Amino acid sequence: MSSTSSSPDPEQWIRDRFISHAEEMGRPGLFSHDDDLSSPISSAGVDSLEFLEIVMELEEEYGIEIGDEQLHPAVTFAELFDMVAKARP
Repeated sequence: MSSTSSSPDPEQWIRDRFISHAEEMGRPGLFSHDDDLSSPISSAGVDSLEFLEIVMELEEEYGIEIGDEQLHPAVTFAELFDMVAKARP
């Protein structure tokens, strides 16, 4: 059940998802709301498969599509936020 009008702010959603992921992996505190947005997402301890799973959740949550060519291991949180902003209607 996706609805862009009732979805939380994408930046907040992404941050919350990465924090939850770290906790699920038994590594609380690996990523926080205070982390530098210019850091590569891989610095949050997320491997490529986990990253793609999070992107797929993000696409579903916001009814968007992010091209595979935009996704790479060095993508930063700021770049991901920008991709979501550009993809949203």
